[in-house]
Amino acid sequence: MQCKNHKKPVNNKAVQEVFAGSRHHRCAEACVVAPAGYTRGAIDLAKSTGVPLFDADSIHQWIRKADKLEKERASKTESEIRPENTRLDKEITEARKRAIWHPHPDDPPKS
Repeated sequence: MQCKNHKKPVNNKAVQEVFAGSRHHRCAEACVVAPAGYTRGAIDLAKSTGVPLFDADSIHQWIRKADKLEKERASKTESEIRPENTRLDKEITEARKRAIWHPHPDDPPKS
């Protein structure tokens, strides 16, 4: 993932870097986050490489969704929460699956 907080739309360089880096490191997923948006070239390259682009609206949607999920979770009592049965816990489990670290073969071994 690459995050850019530029005042102007981000060009295709960020998309190139994320795409190349994700291939090199064998990432399961790659994306670019730029609140100011993207140039036409960045959008076209992202479409052809499959790199998702997220802007300020996307970020605001993430925040609203996270707030909603947290409020739902906080409103439930311990006896109501069953990880295998709730939609909220299923969404959290799916999000955690996407956050799993996949080490690169060149990474030093864990001690």
